[in-house]
Amino acid sequence: MRTTIKATVLIIAFVIIGIIVYYSISYFREKDYVSINTQSPTFLKDKVAAVYFSGTADSTGVGSYTVYIDQKGKTSATKGEAIEAGGIAQGDGMLLREDPDKVEFVGKKNISFSMKEKVYTGYRQAAYLPKEKMFYSLTNKGQEKAGYFSVVRWGNEKKIREQKVPGFYLTYGNDGKDIYVLGEDDHSMNRLIFGKIKLGDRAIYSKIKTIGTIRDYENVNSNMLIKHHLAYFIFYKEDEATMTVVPHVMIYDLQNKKLYGKYQLGTFKVKTDRIEDSFIGYHNNFTIHGNKLYHLTGTSTVFVFDLKSKKPLQSFSLKRKKSTTYEVAGIDFRKDAIYILNKMKNKKEYELASYSYKDGAEKSALPVKGLNNIVDSHASSYDFVMLDHSNK
Repeated sequence: MRTTIKATVLIIAFVIIGIIVYYSISYFREKDYVSINTQSPTFLKDKVAAVYFSGTADSTGVGSYTVYIDQKGKTSATKGEAIEAGGIAQGDGMLLREDPDKVEFVGKKNISFSMKEKVYTGYRQAAYLPKEKMFYSLTNKGQEKAGYFSVVRWGNEKKIREQKVPGFYLTYGNDGKDIYVLGEDDHSMNRLIFGKIKLGDRAIYSKIKTIGTIRDYENVNSNMLIKHHLAYFIFYKEDEATMTVVPHVMIYDLQNKKLYGKYQLGTFKVKTDRIEDSFIGYHNNFTIHGNKLYHLTGTSTVFVFDLKSKKPLQSFSLKRKKSTTYEVAGIDFRKDAIYILNKMKNKKEYELASYSYKDGAEKSALPVKGLNNIVDSHASSYDFVMLDHSNK
């Protein structure tokens, strides 16, 4: 009898301890999150970067995390529902983030908008259009009876609109005013169409021209940058037998509606047994400064291409001061440096570092504190921005 009582008491004790531990952990983990309703207009003032993590569209309970990194490397986050390959954007002193049926602004104005359409996968495409003083995001809605559709949301802290637009997109970008996309042709899945989305009271999608076949562009490995009516994006030619990769830049003339040219940036080999390790995501892995194009590969090699002579200039590797093996969790090309959120493999620690455009030398490295304690281990990073305070 006494043994039974003791066993019962022990069981109750373990249950009570378990409850206390659970709620204690929940309490301290909640301290990592920042409620959208309680943030002050100066919340972003001491923040230097933001990164978007999310579970996959079919994951359960993982959600999404928009993590903010301050000047000392300390992290805080807003938690939401998952949008796989979702994006964030900054502009006018605010940061835009999304849930499947909601758009939120953080910073100068803190406000959220409920959306009619529910979206669960994106294109890592959210941006600010300075010429129009508005934000936009592109997400993947999926196949419907009338064809394949995406969803564009656009506006600012005063109003957000949304609308379905036709197409599934391989690459996308903007010229500060309009959105340009390269998508599949619904009537012939073997053809691709350059299109434009003009935003106003409604989103107006128009076809620019049908170009090439999917086979020509199946290894598109970047977003699209647009300069002076020319659209640039990166595609790879890969040889799995030799693990050799040849990156190219494709240039399309939007004004004259024709291919301007495609040019080889260089060649490199993948040292792992996965050809997919050749590239870093499909977003933000190249930039244009003046007459030079810079492209960062998955092997930490930077290729530099002269846009005037249309010839490769040089290539160099990022020179990290620590010998630790890194995994890139985010890239942002700024005027002064290449900024990368590095995840140290095996240690599960993060570091925010900057590298020179001249030779890849490490310029700075900030240890990021607490990020691994915030983000679910099943969530992946999909977007990263260095916060610009010059417009505040």
